[in-house]
Amino acid sequence: MTKLTQDEITKQESAQVSKLATAGVVVEVDPDTADVMGAFEETALTAEEAEDARFDDKEELINGE
Repeated sequence: MTKLTQDEITKQESAQVSKLATAGVVVEVDPDTADVMGAFEETALTAEEAEDARFDDKEELINGE
């Protein structure tokens, strides 16, 4: 018997959940499977974006905006 990797197991779980997809049906999945299925959209700032935005409010105060 061939042992599956965690990635292969997660992909199989994702395929099985997709087969169950019916309007109104709730299917609980673990976070890794949900991630493989594209359930999460990354919206976090990068460190550079956070650094750039750090003084935005102070510039508005200085410029009188």
